[in-house]
Amino acid sequence: PNRAPAFEKLRIEYSMARARRRNFPFHNSMFQQIGGLKIGRDMWRCWNIGWPFTRLICQSETLEIRVFLFGITKIYRFARSEIVALKTYETAFSRGVVIEHRNEKLPKFIAFEAFPSRNFAALIEGLERSGYIVANASE
Repeated sequence: PNRAPAFEKLRIEYSMARARRRNFPFHNSMFQQIGGLKIGRDMWRCWNIGWPFTRLICQSETLEIRVFLFGITKIYRFARSEIVALKTYETAFSRGVVIEHRNEKLPKFIAFEAFPSRNFAALIEGLERSGYIVANASE
């Protein structure tokens, strides 16, 4: 008898289970990307947390940034109603999205950076696919 189809089914199930374990707890998110973070009062007075310590998770009603440093996870979560605007920004070394928000408990300036810069287009596309409007900084 031909056992190839049964083996193929088993291999696919194993691969899917492995992917679920590897992506936990992020497998339910609509879009996610690893990058960097600038966070503080403004663009000039902020902390810079580089790649790969930051993950942006974009779901239908929330935008979440998770920072992993020294075994500690800090989560910055924005409800869609708290987001005033998402604007692109570019510096000499990075490209990203600034999150303008109404949440007074969080720092005023929060910017997620795509890394490497070629992931910038994927970042914008993923946010827009999730229903967010990303404006150019000049607008």
